[in-house]
Amino acid sequence: MSLVSIVMPAFNCESTLGEAIESVRRQSFEDWELIVVDDASVDSTLVLAKEFAAKDKRITVLSNAVNSGGAVEPRNKAIALATGDFIALLDADDIWGENKLEKQLAYMQSTQLDLSGTWVEVCDEQGCVIGKRCPPEQVTFSSLLKRNVFACSSVMCVAELLKKNPFPNLGHEDYALWLLLLRDNAQAGILQESLTYYRKRRDSLSANKLKVVPFFWHIYRQQLKFSVFFSVFFTCRYLLLAAVRDLK
Repeated sequence: MSLVSIVMPAFNCESTLGEAIESVRRQSFEDWELIVVDDASVDSTLVLAKEFAAKDKRITVLSNAVNSGGAVEPRNKAIALATGDFIALLDADDIWGENKLEKQLAYMQSTQLDLSGTWVEVCDEQGCVIGKRCPPEQVTFSSLLKRNVFACSSVMCVAELLKKNPFPNLGHEDYALWLLLLRDNAQAGILQESLTYYRKRRDSLSANKLKVVPFFWHIYRQQLKFSVFFSVFFTCRYLLLAAVRDLK
């Protein structure tokens, strides 16, 4: 039986943390460990996380003395300590369906994938479903250049791959990492079932298309080493397609 390590960065999320952790504890697949990394929260996030750890030995809580400024450092910190064969990502304001780990693990093992995601139910800040993301199963480097089909909280990856390739310290670090992995021939796919519930916040960085332009430019130009022409092309194309999706 494979062990799945679950990585959860947490910052000032006292209103959603409990629901996120409970969605892990309700999983039909029980051979997991959850590593919560509190990023110097100023609310009761750390206290709540420790309360869960006290009643479930599968939960480990770490805390940063100083806020790191994003999810990169907490995620990489947890990944370094993970002991599972696979690593699943879950943000502290999202939740999973109760069969998520069981079905996704079986999917990855049967298809011998290195990286996978699931379909996603998009929720508002109150948790009400307002949309759905259903990308096709096949994911290639070329298709990923057009659209990031991996909602971060839906991702499961072979642990060795993430340990060797930590999240880069830049905006949209998850998208940057998936591109790098697929460029280097990692095999990826999307499980065609809604097993992840993603909470869409109005003040999220991804909701502001202009502010993320430098991040995409950096990914294409600095991370992937594209030419200036192709970096401009892919940045503009990605933002245009994202805007079209938001209008639907």
